[in-house]
Amino acid sequence: MGIYQVANIKFEFNYIYDNYFKNNIEAYEIDDSSINHKISVKLENELKLPNGEIIGKQNPYIISNKDSRIIFFKKRNQTSILMKHDYDYKNIEIFLNPSLIKDLPQTEYIMSGIMFLELAMHLGYLPIHATAISINNEAVLFSAPSGTGKSTHANHWKKLYPYAIFINDDKPLIYIENNELYVYGSPFSGEHKINKNIKAKLKAIVLLNRGIDNKIEIANINEIIPEVIKNTLNPKLESSWNKIFPLIEKIYKDIPVLKLYATNSEESVRSIYDYLFL
Repeated sequence: MGIYQVANIKFEFNYIYDNYFKNNIEAYEIDDSSINHKISVKLENELKLPNGEIIGKQNPYIISNKDSRIIFFKKRNQTSILMKHDYDYKNIEIFLNPSLIKDLPQTEYIMSGIMFLELAMHLGYLPIHATAISINNEAVLFSAPSGTGKSTHANHWKKLYPYAIFINDDKPLIYIENNELYVYGSPFSGEHKINKNIKAKLKAIVLLNRGIDNKIEIANINEIIPEVIKNTLNPKLESSWNKIFPLIEKIYKDIPVLKLYATNSEESVRSIYDYLFL
């Protein structure tokens, strides 16, 4: 519990459980009271169904009122999770019903991560589902569907190139600074908490696929934007889409997007390393 800075985002974060934040979030803590955003997690045994027109017929349900947006989940016809924020994301509240949630620490980590990433998109950051690795201050993002072998591929990188720094193993943030794209770490990085409070210039995005041999292709121009969007946290507000599209467009114009058909071997890592850095 304290004040933190992720990229250029300063926020107060009041969480309950240490399970996913201890030896993780401390790297982002700052001594600065000039914040514009606050995230608070609270336990409440009885969460009343909020007033307003409900959008959706299954979890999560959404209510958009004049001054705030409410997201909630139902379990056994009761509200198990409720998240509320104003449209500038200055005040974000997350309520958890302990009688309906089996793993409270994990739920807290997931829901606070979702709300932080929504805040980041509101401020013009692009969270992308990928593993971000820094080599000599240049970042490469490896993006792949679940079950493709992204974790195994990452382990080969650790073994072959121990000087490689893992910026974020789940959802790194991309941002434009001085007309260049940079990748930032954050404490929301999946269950293994692999992240660093650093930034690196984006060098390439690699779309990882299973292959019978190791082959690299340049992604077709018609594939790049759909692939980036597919691996982006889906913004729930139109205003956030408007802020992240310039980043997607800049990736399309400036950043090589490669398709790696990889075997489960160290040679697959050597092939993409040599392609990018030699």
